[in-house]
Amino acid sequence: MARRFRSTALVVFLAVAAAACSSGGDDPVDEPTPTESAAPTVEPDPDPTETEPEDPFAIPDEIDEAYVESVMNELFRIRTEVIRRSVEANGQAVLPEDVGELIGASHSGPLRTRTIEDAQEILQATNVDEIFLAPEEMGEERFDLFTVVAADADCLVVTGLPDSGEVNRAGSNTTLYSVYALSRSDAASETNRTPWLLHDESQLFEGGSNDPAAPELVADLELDELRALIDDTCGGAV
Repeated sequence: MARRFRSTALVVFLAVAAAACSSGGDDPVDEPTPTESAAPTVEPDPDPTETEPEDPFAIPDEIDEAYVESVMNELFRIRTEVIRRSVEANGQAVLPEDVGELIGASHSGPLRTRTIEDAQEILQATNVDEIFLAPEEMGEERFDLFTVVAADADCLVVTGLPDSGEVNRAGSNTTLYSVYALSRSDAASETNRTPWLLHDESQLFEGGSNDPAAPELVADLELDELRALIDDTCGGAV
């Protein structure tokens, strides 16, 4: 059936072509070809599987040591920037506005006051180059977490060892075991990516960093200073 259809169509085509050739006269006028309109552009639907990247500093349902350590190191990164800019401003009479903003974005309560005083001392120091590395040489302060003493959505109390080896010219001071209390921030900022502020700090004791029992000793301490920090920041919750 298909073969017969093609043959018939061929005969009709040849007959029409012969008639056109023998008719003579003016050349036939080509009929205008309808213009093809462009197909409308269809935007692809957004991929339903694409989601916003997770905020690494959003407070989890269960606060663990990994989360706390990442928060502390982010806050210590800002602390380093406070020191760096204060060293750069050494000799000035007034604390630069940007240093004050950094402190305000990362500190609260007693530790905010002490950090402002520390920055002002750096401005006035005559031997700042003997204490700190040059600003362009500085790395970042770090915090080695030992224990999470108290943790909820409004406060953190932690013990650990600050490491200023990449900031101080004398290198790391590995003997100052400290406790830090953190309070919740009222609002997020571009400067401080965490919802936390360094609220207070107290040195626990001095000991050798190579003592394998040191973290356990810090964890078992029951000091009035530690209790006071918990009461002040967390309302006594442990």
